[in-house]
Amino acid sequence: MSTWHPHGRGSIMRPRFDVGFATARRLIAVAGLVVLQHAAAAPIPDELLQAVRAGEPVGVIVEFDASAIDRDAARRRARLPRRVDDGAALAWRSQRYRELKDGVMRSLRHPDVEDALDYSHLPMSFKRIRSEAGLRALAAQPGVAVLHANRIHRPVLAESLPLIGQPVVANAGVIGNGSTVAVIDNGIDIAQSAFGGCTAVGTPAGCLVTAQESFVAAPNTAGTDHAHGTNVAAIVVGVAPQARLASLNVFASDGNGYTSDIIDAINWTITHRVELNIVAINMSLGDGSRNSRQCQSSLRNAFVTPVTNARNAGISVVVAAGNNAYSNGVYADGLSSPACVPGVVSVGAVYDSAMGGLAWAGSSAGACTDYSITADRVACFSNSASYLTLLAPGALITAGGHTMGGTSQATPHVAGAIAALRAAFPGETPPAIEARLTANGSVVADSRPAPGRSLPRLNLRAAARPAHDDLINAVALSAANGSTQADNRLATREPGEPLPLATAQQSVWWRWTAATSGPVSLSTAGSNFDTELDVYTGSSVSTLTRVAGNDNASSQEATSRLRFWAIAGTTYLWAVDSADGVGGDITLSWITEQADVSVALTGPATAQPGDTVDYTLRLGNAGPNTATQVMASVALPAGVSVPGVPVGCVAEASTITCNAGEVAAGAFASQLLSLHVDSLGAPVSLNATVSADQPDPVPANNAASATLSLSAVVNPVDPGASSGTSGSVADIPTLPEWGLILLAGLLLAIGLKPQRAGVCRRQDTSD
Repeated sequence: MSTWHPHGRGSIMRPRFDVGFATARRLIAVAGLVVLQHAAAAPIPDELLQAVRAGEPVGVIVEFDASAIDRDAARRRARLPRRVDDGAALAWRSQRYRELKDGVMRSLRHPDVEDALDYSHLPMSFKRIRSEAGLRALAAQPGVAVLHANRIHRPVLAESLPLIGQPVVANAGVIGNGSTVAVIDNGIDIAQSAFGGCTAVGTPAGCLVTAQESFVAAPNTAGTDHAHGTNVAAIVVGVAPQARLASLNVFASDGNGYTSDIIDAINWTITHRVELNIVAINMSLGDGSRNSRQCQSSLRNAFVTPVTNARNAGISVVVAAGNNAYSNGVYADGLSSPACVPGVVSVGAVYDSAMGGLAWAGSSAGACTDYSITADRVACFSNSASYLTLLAPGALITAGGHTMGGTSQATPHVAGAIAALRAAFPGETPPAIEARLTANGSVVADSRPAPGRSLPRLNLRAAARPAHDDLINAVALSAANGSTQADNRLATREPGEPLPLATAQQSVWWRWTAATSGPVSLSTAGSNFDTELDVYTGSSVSTLTRVAGNDNASSQEATSRLRFWAIAGTTYLWAVDSADGVGGDITLSWITEQADVSVALTGPATAQPGDTVDYTLRLGNAGPNTATQVMASVALPAGVSVPGVPVGCVAEASTITCNAGEVAAGAFASQLLSLHVDSLGAPVSLNATVSADQPDPVPANNAASATLSLSAVVNPVDPGASSGTSGSVADIPTLPEWGLILLAGLLLAIGLKPQRAGVCRRQDTSD
């Protein structure tokens, strides 16, 4: 294993520091082109031919043509909620790969081609080849896409945590709970206190190491052989104290790690991703190459497909950039492999604090010296390129009982940060989490490349901010009513942001556009801290106009409640802040108020001029919200007036308007109206309407009417009037002609009856 030693100036201590890449030989060979549809055999790397011609058995990584499977997998993945392979998708993919590999190899029965290792979740396997004939037979097999050489990789080697803002983040509870980082390295000394006092893997309950696997026949033994992996793993849990670790040893006792074993470890993480919730792979290793461009072709780099499949499974792959930026005193751009592979998070190193000059020497060719070291200075050994993802503290880092420096130490800072953020933002995808790191990094200038470049340095404090911390990133809400949850523990105040309270410094933002005009109620009830709630209009921090605001809903409530009048089509910005500088969990609820108000008008149907009639004006509210500023109006017809205006009402011209105030959902209000009928001819209508502050979902019942007609009355005939006059009015009963004749006959009969009776009585007497 190649080692570098920093040498201090003056009396500075000179401990041993593992930096790695200096003497590692180049491990990448050009694989050549593969003709589509297998019209020709897969090209054979020269180093494989040379090895078998020398009579040496050679290990070959075989990559199969899985393009059809990958297309199907992409379509399936697009239908999943987070666009990453779930357990069922991983199992399906593994089965399809198994069928593909079995089908391709079934017809190859060459005695010099032996199965050595299968990668269950990759379209790859590892074969041992004993002759050139066997190698060529394998390359010619239909379905074999690429043959990769099995190359050697080597390990790449408190102020760092405050530099990245980790203590503040940890105090806010962003500590990686439930996340696992797979550390592909040379093993972990689990007895170190940094890992939770482990007596065995997963024991006791506080042990942070939940898996320990070796992928080599003769792994490192306990003790200093695990120093590199122990230091790297301890940095991970230093950044994310509640993250779990899977220790995957790919380095043999000679310090070498081969491509086949590293791919085997990546395959293991994909296999166990769901079971262990593996969110990141840390690879503080490399092949010593310098690639000024990304290694995009799977024909030339064996890690392209494993990295792609890991990312499709929802795993971020974090890789050290390399420690051989200088060669014979001359800087050269380029990242090591697999840091050069697209999709990885490649990490360079900066110093975490000021110190005296350090001379780094892994070999005479790769030596470099840093003078006048300050925090955030890019270490001279750190590889860089235009596509480098991130910088992080890498010199000098004490963790797990060891002090080391290198991009190896920078890398686990980033892997730990990803673990912390994945736990804090479980709904975000790996690309979104990685974007948090790059978009919120502190800008560091690297003067070594010409003309120099600026790169983001890991700033966990900024990366852990709520996504809607800044106004420009306000979360859009569209529903008329709803509730949402958030967290503002790590939120900040933007320069120029309004300050409703001097202590309010942790605002988070939402954006909402009113669909209708009317009152809107906002509340933070259910939040677990003292909130400040504000409503603004405007398009930027500098143009905000405050519409409404509230600190405490009441003297007994520390949460906030307010109500504002929304105008249809206007976009409003809602901010929740901490009133006392202590943030927490937010529940924000909003209601676009509605009230189904109705009106009814009841009273007599008929009247006579001069009558006073009483009508009842009845107002109802079917909800769903309390109706406020409920106003009812009654339009009176001509000939009807108001002798006295009821309390709560006003009369103007021919209209009575009554203010009912608030009417709760499900409640009613009524008003008695006494009206005077001044004159009345044809039937007339009294028309009532009702309105409220709230939009009405059923406007059809906002109006009612009552009809008033002239009543039927018989007027007596004036006895002094002449026979030609009459005081009769409509509805006085009259007799038909035959009735008059009958009546006259009856009167005549009554008048004659006494005379005949007298006669009869006299006749009776004489007898």
